[in-house]
Amino acid sequence: MLIAKSARGSQCHQLASLFELNSRLTLVSTACAICAGLSCCASIVRAQPEIDLIRIFDFGGNDYFTDVYYTADGLFALCGYQTNTNVGLIVLNDEEGRIVWLEEIEEARLQSIIEADNRDLVVVGRELPGNSNTIAIRLSPEGEVLWRRSYGIGNFSAIIELKSGEFVICGRRSPDAVLICLGEDGDVIWEEMFIAAEGSTRSLEALRETENGIIAVGRSGVSGWIVKLDFERNVQWSRSYDAPGGTRQFNSIVSVPEGGFALSGIYSRQWEWDGSRWAYLNFTRIEGEGEMVFEEIYHDRGLPGHLNTGLSRLLDGFVLVGWQLPRYVRGEMLRRSYPLAIRTTPGGVEVWRKDFSQFVEAVGMGGIESNRLGSVITLPNNVIVACGSMVSNEEENGDDAIIVRLEPDILGPVVFHKEPEDSLLKVLPGETIDFLVRARNQQGEEMSYQWTYRDTVRSQDTSCTIRFDERGTFPVVCRVTAGEWSV
Repeated sequence: MLIAKSARGSQCHQLASLFELNSRLTLVSTACAICAGLSCCASIVRAQPEIDLIRIFDFGGNDYFTDVYYTADGLFALCGYQTNTNVGLIVLNDEEGRIVWLEEIEEARLQSIIEADNRDLVVVGRELPGNSNTIAIRLSPEGEVLWRRSYGIGNFSAIIELKSGEFVICGRRSPDAVLICLGEDGDVIWEEMFIAAEGSTRSLEALRETENGIIAVGRSGVSGWIVKLDFERNVQWSRSYDAPGGTRQFNSIVSVPEGGFALSGIYSRQWEWDGSRWAYLNFTRIEGEGEMVFEEIYHDRGLPGHLNTGLSRLLDGFVLVGWQLPRYVRGEMLRRSYPLAIRTTPGGVEVWRKDFSQFVEAVGMGGIESNRLGSVITLPNNVIVACGSMVSNEEENGDDAIIVRLEPDILGPVVFHKEPEDSLLKVLPGETIDFLVRARNQQGEEMSYQWTYRDTVRSQDTSCTIRFDERGTFPVVCRVTAGEWSV
């Protein structure tokens, strides 16, 4: 039985966003000149985005989506599994989340999916039950299985296609971590093992191709771990990132335009006062050689927190997904688990947090551990799409796979150039100053400009010329507006 259901969020959120920049020209009296200081300030307030679409899929068992990929044709390729039947799921959906085709893979738990350059799909994970061999499967764009190969005991976590056409997969062969390179027919080209210290474990959870090699992230013992190889498989560097009093694991990695990488994962620690282990989403930025730039840990107001499974880059920031952990007191569950998304600025500052609790409760889905998001992508128009699972409502059994689409952030105009650039200007009495602002609107709406000086509108263009005759402090304000946003 195949059921596809769709619903929309039950509550609308009024967007109250403000992005304001004031440029002040301050004239201070001196013996022979007037000094002008130029300063800028900005503040951002954003509401949670509305749920644009949720589609729920009951394939007849306990169903989970683990990864989503946006194809060259504008479709969504997803993979996952059923826990009660050990069936792997590969689904191609259209732009509205409706099923184009479904392929069920016997005895498989699938973790990662990509589209190859020729539009084939390649999926990796592990075989179940038994010895849990690693597995890779290649399908045609129409869903026909072209080959299925296994590669020994372990679990594959993620796959990428290199620009040269080979596939590289990361994972673990417990207790060690593994990278393996496959040709187009699934033949092994090379395999690299990373041996764990005695009594410890290693795993690799995600990877990226760089200009001169491959970078993979995961965990080594209790520390987050990153390793960089060149294309000849020589280790260029390997770094561990400790978590004082706890453990750290990196689960996702994306490149950033200014260089380096952004990572997300889990930071957890065990509290001495009650022995409980709390976990939180962790966001880390590193330089190209692995030096940490900064990290952010997203707490949950003192409660046991969140687990992370995915990360994607937005036009002006990042989005992390996972799930919010349930809260227990003396064995009683006071708070359910919920799928969770956190949106940040490029610097990791939290902009909004959406736990989908209103949707879960509106459709009667209780759940303890199964309400989660497993993977997230960003479409070219900055729309966020994620996949995962939710516990079925009371009339049905088991868990259902889900795909979620959020309405895009309303992005205000960005000022990328202003004149004069100096923060301190020396202005003589009677001198004329030419001001200029250049802005870019990320929503495509028409922008308007308004320059004010001494409570008078002086220009509605990108530039303004003002003559300063008097001594004193006089603000000069330029406001750039696009839709509901002002800069």
